[in-house]
Amino acid sequence: MTSDHLIPLGTGEFSLWRSVCVRSAGLPFDWISDPETIRQAPFLEALAWQHPLVGRLARRAGETMPRDLARTLASYRSRYCAKNDSIGFFGPVAWGAWRDGPTKIGELTPPVRGQLFFEMWAIQALGDALVERYALDEWTVPHRCASVAITSGGVHLADGSFLPLSEVRQQIVAAADGFHTVADITAACADFGDPEKIVGEVKVLRAMGVLTRGFFIPQSRHPERQLAMQLARVADPDRREAAERDLGALISALDEVRGVLGEPAAVAAELGILHDRFTELAATSWHRRDGEFYAGRSVAYEDCRSEFAPELGTELLTEIAPALELMLLSARWYSTEVASRYLALCRDLLASERDPAGYPLPKLLATLASSIGGDAGSPAGQAAAELRRKWTELLSPAEQTGAVTFRSEDIRDKVTAAFAVAEPGWPTARWHGPDLMFAAASVDDLREGRFLGVLGELHPTINCVDQLCFASTHPDQPALRRWIDADMPERIVPLYPMIGGMVNSRTAPPEAYHAPHYTYLGVANEPSYAPRRAKVVAAGGLRVHQEDDRLVVRSVAGDFEADLAEVLDDYLAFAAYNRFGLFEPAAHHPRVQIDRLVVSRERWQLPMAAFPDLPRARLDQVVAHLRRLASEHGLPEVAFWVVAGEAKPIYVDLADPTLVDAVWAKLRRGRQRQPGGWVTVSEMLPGPDELWLRDADGRRYAVEFRVTCVDSRRYGGGNPSV
Repeated sequence: MTSDHLIPLGTGEFSLWRSVCVRSAGLPFDWISDPETIRQAPFLEALAWQHPLVGRLARRAGETMPRDLARTLASYRSRYCAKNDSIGFFGPVAWGAWRDGPTKIGELTPPVRGQLFFEMWAIQALGDALVERYALDEWTVPHRCASVAITSGGVHLADGSFLPLSEVRQQIVAAADGFHTVADITAACADFGDPEKIVGEVKVLRAMGVLTRGFFIPQSRHPERQLAMQLARVADPDRREAAERDLGALISALDEVRGVLGEPAAVAAELGILHDRFTELAATSWHRRDGEFYAGRSVAYEDCRSEFAPELGTELLTEIAPALELMLLSARWYSTEVASRYLALCRDLLASERDPAGYPLPKLLATLASSIGGDAGSPAGQAAAELRRKWTELLSPAEQTGAVTFRSEDIRDKVTAAFAVAEPGWPTARWHGPDLMFAAASVDDLREGRFLGVLGELHPTINCVDQLCFASTHPDQPALRRWIDADMPERIVPLYPMIGGMVNSRTAPPEAYHAPHYTYLGVANEPSYAPRRAKVVAAGGLRVHQEDDRLVVRSVAGDFEADLAEVLDDYLAFAAYNRFGLFEPAAHHPRVQIDRLVVSRERWQLPMAAFPDLPRARLDQVVAHLRRLASEHGLPEVAFWVVAGEAKPIYVDLADPTLVDAVWAKLRRGRQRQPGGWVTVSEMLPGPDELWLRDADGRRYAVEFRVTCVDSRRYGGGNPSV
């Protein structure tokens, strides 16, 4: 029986959530070719947030500007006007719904402004500075590290090793319950020595990796509140008030930014004050990790929701559901292939280092770490290659010269046979997140069925919307949590380290919803951030055993047991989610369509050598050169280009000299960084004339629907083998 939050898809093997996340470009597509866009207030304000130096240069630019600035601004123009995003007012998040009635779109409304947030790393840095500046250590709360397992006579540390503890140290660890400060623990352990001795023992336990130090700032929308609550426990009023003044000064600076939103120069000025104040108070730089994805590079950010709430009639699904179901069948197979390859690697590790007491789980996780985000040779990379090989064999797209269309009923038997598996590879692998788009000339055409469905990225094995940047904007968050509970009543979730760069303030990991009925796996030398009633299992006390063909994880205390695939759940999803693809590399792939759904846009893959350099060329020479090369290779006038060494695609219109120069600069960098790399060019679909979403002024916007799909089959346990 299908839950009321789900709509069956096709034959019912999969369903999708009625609630759907809507992602659009932040600025009108009509602005992408307008040279005056770089003087528009929204464009300049976006730069103030994302690249203050470029924003300052743009605000000062006259009618003529340096060529390098012009192409940099062209890249940002491409991003803000053509890329569906989820950051700030230039990437607002909206929510719509699938309805049984007719499609109702309405106009795209401006984003709701004013939701400004501190980056958690910045508040952690401030907290660390306050502890040092005002000597607050005795009022910090030592936690037992989430990865540390208490056992008779000592603890198992984060690496799985056993550390014997003296009686006084055992008492201190028992008192470190996540609520008591160092001062409280000193008082509770008075029978074991004077305060100075107990404080010294706390320091030793911290150095050993048993207890945490300082204030702890987990991922949240308001990390400053987390710090404020911890500062409130400082018993010395002078030191507490001094620390609270510093925190208040930073909060006031962010409030000043909030007060000038919509005014680019004023926003830039107030952000500058915020950055300077942070540098002064936290004694560290206000920016970090330049050039990385989702890096939380600055001190604060804005997330915006849009009140745009389209209602999508389920008739839109009729023509695309069978094709989408075939994609999801292959995603289910892919999850089992990823799981089986990682479990095979684990079996090899256990066989090479046999231990009757079991293989320490922390050691296993450390060994797997490099392969989780690894290259094509990793287990997940090999599984993705096999997925592409199978789809290439099924559809043979490279043998076609024009767009290829299949009927789902003609290929369904072959697809189901090629991807026949009984269940997902791990519990959360029943979730998949396809991005759907519709190419239509107008809303009327969309409503009346004159459209072409387009599958963007398919994010397998994860619930894409269970992230703070999406979940916090949902209009009914209790319902969102109920749906997640219905789909996933049980799972094992790692407590990822908040310090070190893996976790940022907005996206997963970890997921936004921490269900109290989940089991949480402590893997870090940091406090647990699991709900208070939830079960937390310390990785330090877990061992992996092989029993016949089954890999099972047990605690040394005997109070936990699970299949290894369940324990690795989140790690496997992280390895798998961004590798899904349909076809093997080829110089050219035509557009591939199944029924009314384009499952693969036309694309070209060319070696970097296909774009020979033109040293010290003028702009007109570069434009003529690249247009000629594009013509020789049959590349379209309008497309998205991904250059080796560049993480993000760039929209390129060969009729726009500044966009041509922008991609040429990326090609030049690519030749230097990865001369043997590749350039991938994909058709823009929906194309410029197929962007049906309009604002109140009739301007076009790119848009996609991030859909949450649920497999009717659940992980049943056991460990598949290759």
